[in-house]
Amino acid sequence: MKKLLYSIFLIPVCLLPAFSGGGPDAFGYVWYNDTDTSIVAYNWIDISTKAGVVTIPSGGIPPASPGLQDDNSFGLINIGFDFHYYWGDFDQLKVGSNGWLGFANIGNIASCFPTMTNTSPPHNYIAPMMSDLNFAANGSTQNPGSVQYWTNNADTFIISYETVPFWTPASPHTGANTFQVILCGTDSSITYQYGAVEQTLTYNCAGAGTTDWKYVQGIKAINGSTGLMVNATHDNLAGDNTAVKFFYPDSILLQIQDAAADAVLNSDNGGEFVLKDEPYVPQAYVANVGNVDISTPTTVNCNIIGLGYVSSVTIPAILQGQTFLVQFPDTLVPSVSGDFSFSMSISNSNDANPSNNSTAAEINVVEPDANGNLRLSYASSATPLGVSWTNGDTDDGIGIMVEPPFYPMVIRSLEHLVVADANNSGYIGDVRLPDPNGDPGPVVGSVVAPGGTFTPGTWNQLALTDSVKIDSGNVYVGMYMGGTGVTMGREDATTNPNGNRSYEILAGSWAPLRFAGSDSYIAIYIDTPSTQPPPVGIWDIADGGISLFPNPSDGIFRINGKTKQEGEFEWAVVDQLGRTVKRLSTRISGESFGFDVDLRDHESGVYYLVLGDSQGRKVFKLVKK
Repeated sequence: MKKLLYSIFLIPVCLLPAFSGGGPDAFGYVWYNDTDTSIVAYNWIDISTKAGVVTIPSGGIPPASPGLQDDNSFGLINIGFDFHYYWGDFDQLKVGSNGWLGFANIGNIASCFPTMTNTSPPHNYIAPMMSDLNFAANGSTQNPGSVQYWTNNADTFIISYETVPFWTPASPHTGANTFQVILCGTDSSITYQYGAVEQTLTYNCAGAGTTDWKYVQGIKAINGSTGLMVNATHDNLAGDNTAVKFFYPDSILLQIQDAAADAVLNSDNGGEFVLKDEPYVPQAYVANVGNVDISTPTTVNCNIIGLGYVSSVTIPAILQGQTFLVQFPDTLVPSVSGDFSFSMSISNSNDANPSNNSTAAEINVVEPDANGNLRLSYASSATPLGVSWTNGDTDDGIGIMVEPPFYPMVIRSLEHLVVADANNSGYIGDVRLPDPNGDPGPVVGSVVAPGGTFTPGTWNQLALTDSVKIDSGNVYVGMYMGGTGVTMGREDATTNPNGNRSYEILAGSWAPLRFAGSDSYIAIYIDTPSTQPPPVGIWDIADGGISLFPNPSDGIFRINGKTKQEGEFEWAVVDQLGRTVKRLSTRISGESFGFDVDLRDHESGVYYLVLGDSQGRKVFKLVKK
């Protein structure tokens, strides 16, 4: 939920022929129906046979009744791309059983339903057919309704509700309604399509027809005071084989100040690993996602729950479109290991949208185990949930991305948790380096666990045949089904903290795990710096070693050290993406050496100083304030 505002509109209003529609709202959205098919045409898209289509569980008979039921919601689910809605970008949706879709984490909207111009919460959602729909079973009778969604992970997302009945006092299964929503990333348009739908909804509800209705079609903005209604009255239901389309404005009518808590730890809002008893500078990202400059101060608060760390910073102003890196003034030195929630919240007196004012991610404090290894994993719950893909091919699975707390990182073994293996199919694990685009690339290590060689429901550790050494950047670690019947472990999405670094793998293609906030049960074991083979040559360090100070620094870092021999060595500074930002070659002609690293011309953040010669290297973490 972030980033910049886009202004796109394919059909200028001045060129439109006669139409049936409405708007603009205060922001500039307009809608048209299919009265003129040159503007909007009904064209139902069947997604049931598309590769990657997802069925949301629903209608089960209690007690086995997950997913959509009566008056509830499901998700968040992944849209597959950043969708522009009003002045925000959103990549997830909450799916309501009552025919609404939320760009915010809305719990439930039940009858009677608020109109889209009602200023009371909830906000930031769309309503293709918000009414008292029902997915619950009727006693022992299964509900006929279903919901599927599909995305091309580029610019098209479609969600279809099919044969969903109304709930009425006379019967919990009344009629059947089929409709779908299409989000188009190329023009930021929203299309509602209606197949066979009920033409009447005979029951009434208290307050219906005033500020709360029994049936609502429309869109509602993030601020709660801006929106559009399609139906003129609460008895004005959609017709069969019709369509309504909302167009993003070509000229935005509203000036919005919107400060957003964009990310913590790193720009991806992903989990990080830090060493116990080592200094760490917490950081966060605050973005101006509105369409004007924010000139009033924004207060940024940090709370690392469980470590007793609380800090705050005030940003005087944020330009439109700017993302501000905040480094908190108090250095964290974690004294206990474990996984903790790094929570950030912001406040601004003129902020139009408080719904995006907080975020969190997982910070893992690690220390060596009895064997001198560090275990890196985002999953910690003792009661895993599962995920299993239908085909059970060896290129179907789940994965994680790991950025180590230091370099070089030497991976010795992988650990996975399989919840169930009904057919003794087993699983495969691998380690991949990023490709040139940063996506999962070449395999550099793998393990195989045949069926029957491990105990489902418990972690299974397997050593790599050859260790994998990573000098910079990140790695991807996968777990693949060895065949059908394999259920791989994932953490409950409601369990905090969340690493936000988990993936689903289908036909070899990696995409963010559809269970938003759920961490995959995958771990790696790496050497600690003290157990890695010591380098030789010029880095045969004499007593006293190397000192680096101050760290954190405003930009100048002093390096002093002693060696037992002379020689030529190189030093380089790389950023968190592994890009070299400085490189020099220096010759040491005595036992002692010293030099300065000047990063004053570079952005604040974390860097790595790499020192080495032809026979070895050492890496030090630098934090520029």
